[in-house]
Amino acid sequence: MKRILVLTHGELSKGFKSAHEVISAAESGINTVSLEPSDSPESLNEKIKAVLETWDEEDMKIVLTDIPYGSTSVTVMPWLTTTPNLYVITGLNLALLLGVSMQEFTPGQETEELHSLIEQAKETVTLLNDQLTVLNDDEDD
Repeated sequence: MKRILVLTHGELSKGFKSAHEVISAAESGINTVSLEPSDSPESLNEKIKAVLETWDEEDMKIVLTDIPYGSTSVTVMPWLTTTPNLYVITGLNLALLLGVSMQEFTPGQETEELHSLIEQAKETVTLLNDQLTVLNDDEDD
């Protein structure tokens, strides 16, 4: 089974989960952990542990964090060495979350498929002003 944890600064993780549920029109089953101002690295680690320990060893575990090399990413990284089938992706956006949640992963191809989803998510980041320029150029023709 595929398991997803959205791990962010503040309440952002809950917002991602809510947006996912609005778009998919279904309860997501996504777990969230929020790094609060009062959290220490140890307390954040305990929150992560509480989620990871509920998942089966054979589950595909995907943790999505918000900022590369931020507290959320740095705190979850050591889990990569002790947790089977764990993948950590940072730089989360909604397109990535949707892609990961909808993807039916092929056993043995998980890493390649995750790289593909990351590339697709990167392509969704765009300056819409450029599209306006293209539209204006088309109208001029």
